[in-house]
Amino acid sequence: MTPLTELREGQIGTVREIQGGRSVTQRLASVGIIPGVQLSVQRNRGPMVVRIRSDRLILGKRVAARVMVSRPHPPAQPSDRKTA
Repeated sequence: MTPLTELREGQIGTVREIQGGRSVTQRLASVGIIPGVQLSVQRNRGPMVVRIRSDRLILGKRVAARVMVSRPHPPAQPSDRKTA
């Protein structure tokens, strides 16, 4: 897991955990940021802009740092080595 703030523009992540108290968790849940939801980073300079489904949300860096995400694994590339 990594903080949302570590994703670059254009990257996609899946929310795994919110690290914060009840008020942070409830505020993020009210805008759709809950564990299991997938989001994409539209902008990661100044306040972050993320897209969840068709919604664009603006998050301050301090709040975004509390959102822990996992990145999808890139598809496996075929090996150039030949096995005997």
